[in-house]
Amino acid sequence: MAKTSPKEFLPDWIKFLIAVYDKVLPSHVICTGVTLVGVGFLLILLGWIWKYNSSVPATAVTTKSSSQKHWKNSLEDLYARSFPNLLSTEQKIQLELKGSNDFNQAFEIRFRLYQDFDSHTDFASVFVPSFKDAQLADMTQEILTSLSDQIKPNRELLRSSVGVGLKAPGSAYTEGKDLVFSGRVFIFTQNNLTPIQVGELTKIYKEKKMFLEIRGNDYWLFHRDD
Repeated sequence: MAKTSPKEFLPDWIKFLIAVYDKVLPSHVICTGVTLVGVGFLLILLGWIWKYNSSVPATAVTTKSSSQKHWKNSLEDLYARSFPNLLSTEQKIQLELKGSNDFNQAFEIRFRLYQDFDSHTDFASVFVPSFKDAQLADMTQEILTSLSDQIKPNRELLRSSVGVGLKAPGSAYTEGKDLVFSGRVFIFTQNNLTPIQVGELTKIYKEKKMFLEIRGNDYWLFHRDD
């Protein structure tokens, strides 16, 4: 069986150097030369790596806080920025919900009245926050049903507390109190509601001469980066 020379595993450029050294140097010098060439190449490689690492500026690794927004808009942002071409007035309302077994929860909603002087009507928009309490979240439908009885009284309260008027070119001066309630009600909430519950709520509001539109998770997913 033929023996394989270690030279066959060397790169071509080293084989070339060995061939040159074979003619001009003794064999023991050639071995030493090959060793020196390998060591020299290794030192050059290490020097290049050190130079490259020293030229790259150190960067701090940062992680996003869980409190930071991952999207451009929250649902509350979308509520606040809706209908930008209309005048509006807003108030915050404290609600308290009582139930059996000493259940008592208070929370705050935002109620805004939009005034559309072009159509001589106004309409309401409500933001209901996400409930962290599981029992409260399970009562979302009951809460929104109860809210249907507070839309018109809070509308009247805003109309009487803030006087707003507008005069457009070619039309007479119109005061906010002269606008007619259109019946439109927009409720912004990310509390879970089934399609059946949404249908039942829509029917309840319709019986009270109001036209409900719930803007929830589907609405937020579609407009979160607007």
